[in-house]
Amino acid sequence: MANPTLLEKHPLLVHLAAEQLQRVTRAGEIESYNPGEPIVVDGSLGDALFLILSGQVAVHRGAQTFATLGGGEFFGEMSLVEPAPRSASVTAMSATFLFRLPHDALRTLLSEDPLSASVSMV
Repeated sequence: MANPTLLEKHPLLVHLAAEQLQRVTRAGEIESYNPGEPIVVDGSLGDALFLILSGQVAVHRGAQTFATLGGGEFFGEMSLVEPAPRSASVTAMSATFLFRLPHDALRTLLSEDPLSASVSMV
């Protein structure tokens, strides 16, 4: 289980009530990556949303970088609709901490508490 205090400041979660934040925290996990380490690979199954807690990542396909994202941003949001192959790779550019929220866990959260979707993520 992730630490709620690490998540409560993320822009997508900041408006959640304490009990909603605790449910989200239990549904996902914090992952850490070193510079140059791949986080997701183009073509792999996209089955989770990633919230960037700290650090910086590059979104790329091959040698072409499409975006650089940092703390407070997110990627993998297409997996909220339905798990599908990733359209790009994401690699850590610095020491990076992410909160990974699996698609199935998010669907369960939303079915249990539909109001949390209107307040925060979707």
